[in-house]
Amino acid sequence: MDWISKIIDWVKLPFGFVATATSIMSGALLLLPDDVLSRLSLLPLRTKYGEKIGVIFIVSIGFLLAYILFRAPASIKRAIGRARMNHFPEKILQKLNSVERGLIFAVYNSPNHTRVLNYNDPVVKSMVARRMLFSGGSQFISYDVFTDSYNTPYTLQPFVQRGIERMYDQLERKIANLEHQLKHTLKESRKAELEEELRDSQAVLNNWRSQ
Repeated sequence: MDWISKIIDWVKLPFGFVATATSIMSGALLLLPDDVLSRLSLLPLRTKYGEKIGVIFIVSIGFLLAYILFRAPASIKRAIGRARMNHFPEKILQKLNSVERGLIFAVYNSPNHTRVLNYNDPVVKSMVARRMLFSGGSQFISYDVFTDSYNTPYTLQPFVQRGIERMYDQLERKIANLEHQLKHTLKESRKAELEEELRDSQAVLNNWRSQ
């Protein structure tokens, strides 16, 4: 009964894989030239079972198209969601208030981007609910009798970490560009504008690093 176990193993394969493999194999038997099939000793098979192979090909193509159409919307939605998370976290961070942003940068500036926070803090709960912080599956919770708080380590979601890294990189490059312009600017009015913009940018960078 080895053939039965082989059928069971075949059924266990992913449906998309089975439909694709069946379409390719039956399509090859139908569409390959006679001389190619003769070399493969498959021409008699097509001659004898050509109609059945054709039915298998049409049915498997239909199943494959239905599978793609059924799965495509969900796959596209996930891809768009990942793209938004990966490419637009700066906008999400900019919408945070000063307390929320300060918390996010404090976690980022901590060793391994991990910081012990009050489990019951409303701001922490808000950041967790918005999927910007997570506990990483940690079951460790400690109780601080002096502050009456339950503390657990939190870390940043990867997309938030990447967004902050890009923000740091963009600001540092902006500061370097301003310094370069300042060295080569002779006009006093323009130099004053550059110096003010440079001070503001350095203040923002220092504020991020001091959280």
